[in-house]
Amino acid sequence: MRKSLRTKLAVVFYPLLLTWRMPIAWFRSLKEALVLLDGRWGNYMGFHRGYAINAFFYRTQWLNIDKYGMKAKSPVVGLGDYPLSNWFHLTYLSSYIYSHAGAITTLAGTLIWVFSHLVWIDSLSAWWIVILTLTLFL
Repeated sequence: MRKSLRTKLAVVFYPLLLTWRMPIAWFRSLKEALVLLDGRWGNYMGFHRGYAINAFFYRTQWLNIDKYGMKAKSPVVGLGDYPLSNWFHLTYLSSYIYSHAGAITTLAGTLIWVFSHLVWIDSLSAWWIVILTLTLFL
């Protein structure tokens, strides 16, 4: 399959293009997230239908854990008789939160992680912490 010259240049100069495309994409994403202020978080599993379809995976996990418990076997996962203990890495609370508010969970987690770096502002040089936080934000 042949790639166009524009695609080849975009791949070669990706690090340079990323410096101005990423902030634009981030602010667009934040603008689209304003719909979440309505509070109906369960209606928005993702911002793009192609990515949101993957969120049914998390809702399926939570529904099975809620209905059958972590020690039981689920008749509806896989070919049936699936041991839910294989999902040992999941907790009921995290599955519930992510299955009901996937978009806000990811967004809030990202923003908390970015702005948690401001805790160091008294320990280190303030300008360095602000630059680091802005870099992570963008």
